[in-house]
Amino acid sequence: MNVMEKKTIEQQIAEALLADRRASTFDSDARYARSKGITPVDYSNIKQGKYQVNAQLISRQKWAMIARSIEFNPTEGLRLTTAPTRVYQYITGQLEVCRRMSIAVMMVDEPGIGKTHVCREYARNHAGQVFYINCSDSPGKTRFVEALARVLGLERERTIEDTFHTCVQYLTTFVQNPLLILDEAGDLEQPAILMVKRLYNTTENHLGIYMAGSDGLRTRLNSGLRLGKNGYTELMSRMGARFSRCSPPKSEGAQRMRDFVREEGRAVCLANGITDERAISEIINQAPDLRKVVREIKKLHYATQTPAIGRQTNTQVYENPKPY
Repeated sequence: MNVMEKKTIEQQIAEALLADRRASTFDSDARYARSKGITPVDYSNIKQGKYQVNAQLISRQKWAMIARSIEFNPTEGLRLTTAPTRVYQYITGQLEVCRRMSIAVMMVDEPGIGKTHVCREYARNHAGQVFYINCSDSPGKTRFVEALARVLGLERERTIEDTFHTCVQYLTTFVQNPLLILDEAGDLEQPAILMVKRLYNTTENHLGIYMAGSDGLRTRLNSGLRLGKNGYTELMSRMGARFSRCSPPKSEGAQRMRDFVREEGRAVCLANGITDERAISEIINQAPDLRKVVREIKKLHYATQTPAIGRQTNTQVYENPKPY
């Protein structure tokens, strides 16, 4: 990569970062910067364009970290449109209820149906009020609390306990109707699960919590209940004592699930400009999940050199979507 290409990518990342900041509701640039894992000085240098005068101000590693934190995509033309699938509408509805009513919900469903995409999209659209943590990256107690502080835009304090209590104080004092999304929650280790319980206890009626995962989350919690592990019964009670689900239950058979995936895949195709029935059938009939659908759509866009539409939602939506 030559200097000109590197500078162009830096400018693209900087523009994306500043756009993300404008869309957020953080009360200061400093808090926003910390939520992205960079210092306020780094953000100021980017905002004022100083990095273009002195390339040494922001290292390539830091640019990569910034790009990751804002989900920067150098091939933006191939970012697909979010389709109004049943999963999208169902999870978005749950997130709205959790945020507005400050309640806790657990979502356990099949992998590859779009749970993570919907959660990230919702968090992006409510930045500063909705906070997203991928628990696969922060499975232990210490890393979980550090991740919580980071997404809130807070600095790590002298101890994890001090950091935790500052996070609680910030959520209950400075954010109206905050929501914490814990994606891939099945990867949380027991000490981190106990921290989630403590977080609920100390923010009850102030913070909504949405735990999402696949069968691993159900297995971990049911195992903890069966073995009588500390905190699991209390956590299940606080999370509504049930696992919500949008896709057809396994008792309805594999064919019912395949039909569901095809229906969801068709909605993704239509939202991204693929209307030819033969092309749609070829995509959805070979796709075991929506990840495969997305890959096939991108391959088709590459082949036809037709860029995907932006991120606007398709106007054709299902009426009164209901979970199965």
